[in-house]
Amino acid sequence: MAGLNATEATANQKTKSIILFYKYAPLSDDSDKMYILRDALETLCSQLHLKGRILLGMSTDAEGINGTLSGARDDVEACVVALLGKDGFSEEIDNRYSDIAKDFWNKSEEFSQAAS
Repeated sequence: MAGLNATEATANQKTKSIILFYKYAPLSDDSDKMYILRDALETLCSQLHLKGRILLGMSTDAEGINGTLSGARDDVEACVVALLGKDGFSEEIDNRYSDIAKDFWNKSEEFSQAAS
């Protein structure tokens, strides 16, 4: 993230975020192409340590893409850049971005530690 000092960058990496997105657009009805797209998205999310689900409509109709991902804010932002090809959000994709996840993450981490 350009322009952030080390403290801000560390805080952004620790801040948990959630992104919900969808785009109605024809993708492909070719299963080979869809497997390539699916594998690329899975690799991207894995490398960014994101959790969630992305649904891909396998058709030439406007089913498109629909997803919910969560992780560190910097990683979610990196995914947005990878999907949109630029930093920031596009009017072409209706997305919602929330730091409300912070309390959920804290509680789930507390629960996970208590359960172990």
